[in-house]
Amino acid sequence: MTRVLRITATGRSRFIDVDAFGDYEREVGGAVATMPLGDDHLLILDGEATFAGHPNSLAMAAVAHLASSMTHEDVIRGTVLVVRLDAAGRWCDVDDSIDHEISGLAALLRY
Repeated sequence: MTRVLRITATGRSRFIDVDAFGDYEREVGGAVATMPLGDDHLLILDGEATFAGHPNSLAMAAVAHLASSMTHEDVIRGTVLVVRLDAAGRWCDVDDSIDHEISGLAALLRY
């Protein structure tokens, strides 16, 4: 079981537990893709959600703030998950600190 932070397109975030790869796919609604989120966290998203679903402004703000890996043309859609990377690069329980950062961004975006 891995504890992840789930962020919806409506700006709601909460911790959930996921067990298998299929759980990640089900939560994001499709094929899993990843995007770096700072030094030791990863954003997990639906890699096929280019035009489907609502834009996830909170996830886009998090990537822009923590990773600077987005361009003005990038759009993240739908529900995303945040996991932490251990020293070997494996997905593991997310740090509580990331929730504080995301909550701060949500306040700025007025969610």
